[in-house]
Amino acid sequence: MAALFFYQWLPVPAFLKSTAQISTGTVPAGVQLVVVAAAATGTGKGTPGTPVSGGVIPGPIPLDIITGIGSTCTGKGPVNGRQLASLSLVNNAAFDNLDFKKSGTFSVT
Repeated sequence: MAALFFYQWLPVPAFLKSTAQISTGTVPAGVQLVVVAAAATGTGKGTPGTPVSGGVIPGPIPLDIITGIGSTCTGKGPVNGRQLASLSLVNNAAFDNLDFKKSGTFSVT
């Protein structure tokens, strides 16, 4: 499971966002990658932003996964920040084309 930690100091009212996209390769047919950002946890303070409800299915264009990030510190360590990840096998027509004998690589940034 990936985690997102960040520290940001911004002049009010500036806000940032975190995005996800497939930067290299392709997701195999029959697999649906959904990036979900959990609620911020831990000892951090400030405005850690709001995760997009239900997550996003990344493609070649960056999609927002967390919006409204202001001046904040999530803390550091395994219980601080946000958990990110989700990988689903989708039971649809494309799932029938999934070949478990093939391998490939893709990157999400």
